[in-house]
Amino acid sequence: MRRAGALAAMWGLTACVTAPTGVTTWEDDRLEGVAAQAAARPLPDPDAPRLRLKAPPTSPDPEVVAHDLELTLLRFTARRRALSQELGESSGAWPAPMVQAWDDVLADVERALGAALLPRRLLVQVRVTLEAELELTQRRHGAGAPALATRVRQIYTQVALQLRRSFPEPERRARAAGDARFSWPVSPQIVSSAFGFRRDPILGARRVRFHAGLDLAGRQGDIVSAAGTGRVVQAGWQGGHGRVVTVQHPGGFVSRYAHLSRILVPVGALVDPGSPVGLMGSSGRSTGPHLHFEIYRGSVPVDPLEVLDSHIAFAAGP
Repeated sequence: MRRAGALAAMWGLTACVTAPTGVTTWEDDRLEGVAAQAAARPLPDPDAPRLRLKAPPTSPDPEVVAHDLELTLLRFTARRRALSQELGESSGAWPAPMVQAWDDVLADVERALGAALLPRRLLVQVRVTLEAELELTQRRHGAGAPALATRVRQIYTQVALQLRRSFPEPERRARAAGDARFSWPVSPQIVSSAFGFRRDPILGARRVRFHAGLDLAGRQGDIVSAAGTGRVVQAGWQGGHGRVVTVQHPGGFVSRYAHLSRILVPVGALVDPGSPVGLMGSSGRSTGPHLHFEIYRGSVPVDPLEVLDSHIAFAAGP
């Protein structure tokens, strides 16, 4: 575990490096989703003259597809919530307006998945949003039609397949990351919140903040391991992150492990991939037991999915 001789020169230069600060991070509340008011779509005028339109491009712009899908998810969350309040609780068959809302969003998601390879962040958002909204809908209106559940499972499968396709080849990923390779800090690897902008679960839907890492689901007390070779530069309480361990790695990379229930390493300890650094918990500003995992290159946060091993346990089923 200790490589004092091999790493002494490097740590002489990096021992004073501290973890980046000033970036607000928080945990996704999977049962609330992201809220935004849905805009009503005007119906076309049946008497309007028909126009001869140019043929659409054969390959849709992936950025446009991703942007439209993100708005679709936001609007659906707001629409589902408004309908639940309007319709109240029921049992048996879902009310027709709720069925229509789900038919619409599933059709939009299916089209987007068939049109382009979506960003990993958005793929995780699709999975988490549909899981959360389906659970909330079923709480108020029952299980719903089996055909709808089948469509949702098929979308989960498409999401899982796109996630596997979206990981770069090992050589290309290593070059993009400056030859840095990191291991997953927990097992299994279940992503519950992705890297990027998200609604703040504590301050509410009107506050959107940057989530500078991954939230990895697990149980209280699960072992959290170092993602790579390095030196512990911080171990202790750190505000909203609760109990945190920060590790400095070669190449200017830093990894951070937050919301731990217990810290297992002191400052200055040398660690290897797989070395236990703490136990999973919910300390600090947290909505439940999980690991908030960050990777920085210098002072810039990096999407951990860009530099982690490609084996992600993102199940295709519900």
